Amino acid sequence: MQQFRRTIFCLSSAAIILLGCNPISTRVTERDPQKAAREVFELYKKLDLSSDPRIIDLYAYGAEINGLGKSYTRQEYGKFIAETYKAYSEINGKTRFSEPTFSAVKNDSVDVQFIVGMERQLDSHVYMTVNWTLKKSGSGAWEISSEKVVFGKEKPWLPL
Repeated sequence: MQQFRRTIFCLSSAAIILLGCNPISTRVTERDPQKAAREVFELYKKLDLSSDPRIIDLYAYGAEINGLGKSYTRQEYGKFIAETYKAYSEINGKTRFSEPTFSAVKNDSVDVQFIVGMERQLDSHVYMTVNWTLKKSGSGAWEISSEKVVFGKEKPWLPL
């Protein structure tokens, strides 16, 4: 049995290397809510900057997602994200994140706010204020239970 496990591990490792699979876990189970919020934000940022559509795994299945004057289901938003990443990579867009702020913990949830700056084309910048509520799921993982995105004017302190 031990030999079988070792063989499976070696095959899995080889597949990751050969296929370029990225074994990033999208589950954050930190007990401390403030630390968990920081981990979710850092993981979100890492996945976003690498245009990884697995970013949708950070959202709860019943998440309330609002942006661009529209409400999205998790499935709709996942499709939108994948399409956006594809289009954004074609124009070599650049993205920057502000330092997030975390609210006091209430009812096992944490509110997070940050700004994302995106350069879409030469001299065309878009800034979004992102507001999350993070909650712990039944399985113990912290998830984005709601997201509201508001577009705004250029923020000079967030250079691109």
